[in-house]
Amino acid sequence: MNTVTELLQNYGEIAKIGLEAVFGIVILCLLTGILKQIKRLNSSLKSITANMQAYFDVILTEEEETDGEQHMEREEEIRAKIEALKKQEEDEQIFNAVLQEYFS
Repeated sequence: MNTVTELLQNYGEIAKIGLEAVFGIVILCLLTGILKQIKRLNSSLKSITANMQAYFDVILTEEEETDGEQHMEREEEIRAKIEALKKQEEDEQIFNAVLQEYFS
């Protein structure tokens, strides 16, 4: 026991510095591990963000295509209605002309 106290008295400062160095190394190792984990999480987040952006791009493209198709369908319906109205007007003119010819 005496030898231990003598060693601590003689080498106490060196032991304290050594202990602080060991704690510093341990903390440095922990911080390095944390930094690596943060880098992994950051790369995963970038990957997830890129996948989400690609997904939204696909959705928006599909919506634009659907909107374009619906717009074209509406135009075709309008054209068909206009043609039907023109045909109906022509038929009425022909019918009126026939009636005028018949009754004159």
